[in-house]
Amino acid sequence: MQCSFCNSERVVKAGKRKRKYITKQQWRCLDCKRWFIEHDGFEGMTYPKEVIVETLRLYVEGLPLNKIINPSWLKNWRRGGKVNTITPEIFERDWRI
Repeated sequence: MQCSFCNSERVVKAGKRKRKYITKQQWRCLDCKRWFIEHDGFEGMTYPKEVIVETLRLYVEGLPLNKIINPSWLKNWRRGGKVNTITPEIFERDWRI
């Protein structure tokens, strides 16, 4: 792990940053004394990257937006479940385009 500001290797864990659905490891640089979080490409997003990626995958595969927005897998995830690989066959009976 390197500091995002000074690229120093002298960093220590400094708690966790909790957001609505995401908890990320927070770090502190011992050289420049700044706090930072490791960049994963999903900064500023409300939902975890697993949910975002799965939603985009379903959209690219052709699942209608109304089936992606309020599916049962997202409801289960909100209750503390895990994001599993979802296939369009789960929603096959609802595909009436």
